[in-house]
Amino acid sequence: MAEQEKPQLILFLQALLMLGIALAPAFEGFRFLWPQNIWDWIGTALAILGTAIVLWGLLVLRKAFTIEAAVKEGTRLITRFPFTRSRNPMYVGGLLMSAAWSLLQRSWPAAALTLLLWFVLDLKIRIEEKNLELLFGEQYRNYKKSVRRYL
Repeated sequence: MAEQEKPQLILFLQALLMLGIALAPAFEGFRFLWPQNIWDWIGTALAILGTAIVLWGLLVLRKAFTIEAAVKEGTRLITRFPFTRSRNPMYVGGLLMSAAWSLLQRSWPAAALTLLLWFVLDLKIRIEEKNLELLFGEQYRNYKKSVRRYL
């Protein structure tokens, strides 16, 4: 197996940002209320959608799942739904969940950290794509041509 890039700093930043998003509303006071207005309902819908996308992606990936941008040895290229709509559905789902949390908590700091998380995940995705291309070659290049990176 060819040597893959494993971006430890990006993984650390990802974890740190996710923690920051979760805790940012603490400075303003967490909101634990039943949805009361349209923004609460939109946030709830985004949270449910994001969670469903992440869980579906985990179900499809199963043993191929890794938090690193590296591909596990012996893994085959996964191209079935939801990976037919997005090359990175779990990242999309996670970002939807972070956006939903920001909206539900009315937290601008969490929203800003979610945008920063998107940037960090984009860096991670680009490394992951290089690793996938290294391992799967033309098969992955063809997949990239037919499925968008995000949506």
